[in-house]
Amino acid sequence: MKQYSILQNKEGTVKAIKQGFAWPGWFFTWIWCFVKKLYIHAVGFLVINILVGLFSKGYDWGYLIGQFLIMEFVGFKGNKFLEEKLIESGFEFIDTVSAKNTKSAISKFLENSKA
Repeated sequence: MKQYSILQNKEGTVKAIKQGFAWPGWFFTWIWCFVKKLYIHAVGFLVINILVGLFSKGYDWGYLIGQFLIMEFVGFKGNKFLEEKLIESGFEFIDTVSAKNTKSAISKFLENSKA
C-alpha cells in the first residue's frame, strides 16, 4: 500500500497525491510537469535540459550524468510540487491515507469522513 496526501478545497473537491517517488516524473521530467500543469517547473527543467546538452557537448558521460540528476530531482520532488501547487490554488491538507491507488485513497477518505 502507498501513502496518499488528501487535499480538499472549499467547494468540497477532494484530491489525492501519492507521497514519495514520482516514476512518471522521473521518466518524462519536463513533459510530465507540463501534463500536470506545473508550467514554471516544466519550463525550468526544459531549459536545464537544453543547457546540459549544450555544455556537455562532446562529453557523453557529462550529458548522461546531468540528465540522470535532473530525473532524480523530478522523481523525488515531483509529487511534492503537485501538492504545493494544489495548496497554492486553495486546497487544504486534510489527512494521509494508505491505499493501492489514487481512486481508492479518495474513496477511503470519503468513507472515513462520513463515519
